[in-house]
Amino acid sequence: MRPAIFAPGSSPARPHSIALPRTAAQRPPEAAFPLRMTVGPFRLAVVHVHRDAMRTRRRLVDFELSQGMVWLHESLTGERLAFHFFYAVVRLIHTAAGCQTGCVEEVFTQSLAAGLVSFAQQNPEVWLWFNRLLANSVKPGARFEQVASGASKRSFCVPKTVLVDRYVVRFKPLSHNTAVRHSVDGYFSFTNQQHVVELYEHLQGPQRAVVFIHEVTHAIQSAARLRLRDTRARFVAAQVAGWLQFVRQNPGAWMWLLATIREQSEFEPLALRNFRAA
Repeated sequence: MRPAIFAPGSSPARPHSIALPRTAAQRPPEAAFPLRMTVGPFRLAVVHVHRDAMRTRRRLVDFELSQGMVWLHESLTGERLAFHFFYAVVRLIHTAAGCQTGCVEEVFTQSLAAGLVSFAQQNPEVWLWFNRLLANSVKPGARFEQVASGASKRSFCVPKTVLVDRYVVRFKPLSHNTAVRHSVDGYFSFTNQQHVVELYEHLQGPQRAVVFIHEVTHAIQSAARLRLRDTRARFVAAQVAGWLQFVRQNPGAWMWLLATIREQSEFEPLALRNFRAA
């Protein structure tokens, strides 16, 4: 595995300057590149570039932490742009958390949950841009940007059911006594007959968003039939595809999550309990 942080000049890859698209007409209409974002300890610029400027020409997305760069191929627009941008973010979240092949499913699940909420709150402009892109391409007409920005004053309730792939997942409150007795904030459980997520009834703010993402991610990974110890590539692919499908199938639940993340303006590191899927 490559180290999480490179010293300047230590990468064997050929150097690149920051390259923007050759002409303005090559930019997708929903893009506002270069984007600048923070993922964990990494400060990065995201640029939309011609194939010749890609670090690896056969890829559609690539990044180099020593240069603080993420390159997106100029052909990416709409839903393909959303997918590959989100793929880069998820890869970077796991890199920042030290997740690699050999880590157990629980580690990848919590890495994404805490990392995605932190990303949303550390990068408000990029988060709004991404949700605008989702509303334009993944779920046309949805008011994701308005909810994420706080412009929408609509109130949202915890969803009662969601679709994860082809499975109906029901939500139930987790009582205070059960949460304290087992030192958990949430459960995901499934049988042949039902899939259930339980959320601690007194969760608030970013912690509630983290637990929601955590348990839904368990459901996504279960539907993708990931093993307890699977490769990082398979975890990233399942999480990215699964969450974009979740947005398409459950726009109301996604808007509830956006509103929940906004409950506090700053993300505070969580004193995380031992999450587990039953």
